[in-house]
Parts: sequence; structure tokens; C-alpha cells
Amino acid sequence: MEQRGSLAVEFRQSHRYSFTMPITGGFRLRLIPVEAPSTVTGLHYIFVVDVSGSMEGEKLEAAKEAAERLIDRVPSGNHISLIVFGTSGGGVEVLAEHVDTSNKEALKDTIRALEAENGTPLLRALLAAINVAARHGEPAYLILLSDGQPTDGSSLEDYKRLEIPENTKPVVIGIGLDYNKEILHTIAERGNGIFEHISETSIDELIEKIGSVAAEKGYAKDLRITLEPAPEIEARLIGYNSNEVNIPVVKDEDVSIYGEVKIPPGYRGTLAAIRVAYLDLATGQRVEQSFNYTVEPAPSREEFLKGIDKQILNEVMYYSYMNDVQRLIARGDLAGATRRIKAAEELAAKTRKIDLVAQTRTIKTLLTKTQKIRDPKELEETTRKLLSETTKTIRRT
Repeated sequence: MEQRGSLAVEFRQSHRYSFTMPITGGFRLRLIPVEAPSTVTGLHYIFVVDVSGSMEGEKLEAAKEAAERLIDRVPSGNHISLIVFGTSGGGVEVLAEHVDTSNKEALKDTIRALEAENGTPLLRALLAAINVAARHGEPAYLILLSDGQPTDGSSLEDYKRLEIPENTKPVVIGIGLDYNKEILHTIAERGNGIFEHISETSIDELIEKIGSVAAEKGYAKDLRITLEPAPEIEARLIGYNSNEVNIPVVKDEDVSIYGEVKIPPGYRGTLAAIRVAYLDLATGQRVEQSFNYTVEPAPSREEFLKGIDKQILNEVMYYSYMNDVQRLIARGDLAGATRRIKAAEELAAKTRKIDLVAQTRTIKTLLTKTQKIRDPKELEETTRKLLSETTKTIRRT
């Protein structure tokens, strides 16, 4: 374990040796806060709110309250942008751009004045938010809230082509059953973000979820983790759509990133390099560290088996299986997801980690429930909740 500044970084690999046949190994990179947290500054919160007619009433009022709570929690020295879509004539308006959070009352007045109107130009709103994020360049959270179908771009391919800035994490929240699940989930996936589903009967959850995004204290910001495989070596970060992860801020808990690496027979040398870079909030200094996944041929079968870190291997396999569960649910294959969750449950037990066992049990219970549901609306509600829970499980940053 290496400590530089506010974080200690631990790298553990599953296999010390290669073998006579191809094997799949993995690693865990864990960032552990070791100093007192510092006040977080220099973050950009981009709040994108659907104000179409369907948001009128309790949903819009909850969104306003949630935004105000977020503003109250964010310290001065950070910035907020507010973009609304569905305004008069089905337009998109940037009501506030990169406003310092020291001006809290002015921001709240803007939010309180929001009214539901018409149209849902989701794609244009997202493009406006992406431009705002790119223009200012700060580590950012893009918080998107919608309850309806887009009226300006219904093709999934349009959203798959979105180029969300690397240092911007989407937090995508869908309310009810009328929003396009595939599109909102795709937006979250494009930015390695989080997808949240909120039932229309649980609107109060919106206030808690949006408020929890705010970072008052933390240890590091603009964290970047990059996996660089050696030539002809297959390796991936589990739960992410690329081999680079960007996290706006490390707040109040450990961050663990898992990767999978294919180990060729008899391989000797470095399979992959894992690079870590972040701005330490206590010192204001940029910290960079690098770790190598290196193996050599096993001298014997006995030594090969001794060289396996079973704890890390079980954790890597668990998150790989949970990633499969999430993808199967996104495709609507609930039967396949149910089969996969059983294998993940066995691995969770082997890790002896209480949190993994509990979260797997929750998802398994929901999956089992879907097999007994006959009402289409109830089934869709449960499926959306499952997709939300599995996304948060594999991407806990």
C-alpha cells in the first residue's frame, strides 16, 4: 500500500503466476482515505430539469426542493448551472451558467420560479449541458431529471453518440413509467454514471437522491484511473465502458475499482499498467501513481495454486457476474439475469463481505419477484428498479 497525501492506494492482483493454459485473472485498486477530509471546491454541478407539462405538480415541486437542498449543501467555491427543457414552444433554456454557490439565494429564486410547460427536447438539453461542461472544464456532475419521452430525438443511436466530457459524471434520474428507460440508461452508460429510477408513489426519494450528490467534504477530486494493457493482452475495467474512469470527487468512503486480465500460457512480464492521478484536496498538489500487473511462469502446479489471491479473485468474479446481471436486465432477459445472480450470490458469500451479500440478496429478491408479477405496469416498475440497483452495485463511485 502506498500513501501520498490524503489517500493510501492499495493494488492487489489475483495471480502471481501464469500457467500452462490461458487463465482469467484480475485486480483490485483500492483508494483509502487516511487523513482528515477537506472542504471541496472547484466542482461544477449541472442540473438539467424536465419542465414539460407532465412534471406539473408534486414532481416539479420535489425537483425544486431537491435542487435547493443541493445548493444549501454545496460549499462556496463550487459552481452550479441550471438548464431546463420543455419551456414555452418546447425549448431549452440555460437559466444559470457556472454561478458560484456563494450566490445561493439568487440560484434558489431561479429554481423557485420554474413552471411546467410543454415538450421534452431531451437531446438538445443534453447537448447544451455537455457544451456548458466542456466550456468550463471543471470536474462535474451532470444531474438529469425527466419523466417523459423525448420529443426531439427518439433514436437510441443519437444518445450512444453523445460525447460526455471525461471528467463529467452523469446522475440520470427517471420518474414513473413514461420515460424512455433505454435512452436514460444509455445516457448514464455513456458517461460511466448512475441511473436512478423513482416511482411516482415515492417522489420524496428524489429530494434525498439529488441532495446526496453534493460534496461538502472530501479527500481528492478529478480522480482518473487508467488501465493500459500490454500489446496483445486483453484487459478491461469491470462495470465501465472504457479503460479510463474519471471520478469528480472522493468523498467519504473507500473507492474500489476492479479489472479483468487475460493471462496467456507461460507469460512472463507486465500484463498491464494501472495509473492513478488525482488532485489532493489537503495539499492542492497533483498526485500520480502507477502499478504493474506482472506475472511469471509457475514453476509447478502447486506453486501456481499458492500464488492465487482467492479473496481478490472472488471479488473480481463477483463484479464481473454482476456486470452480466446488469446487462441482461437492460436487455430484458430477466430469466438469464436470475440464473446469473445465483452464481454471483455464491461468490458474494465466498468474499465474506457483508455489504456484497446484502446487496446481492436485495437484487435476487427483486428478480425472484418479477417471476410472480402478472401486472405489466408492476413488472415494468420492478424492472426499472432492478436496473437502477444493479447499475449502482457495479459502479459504486
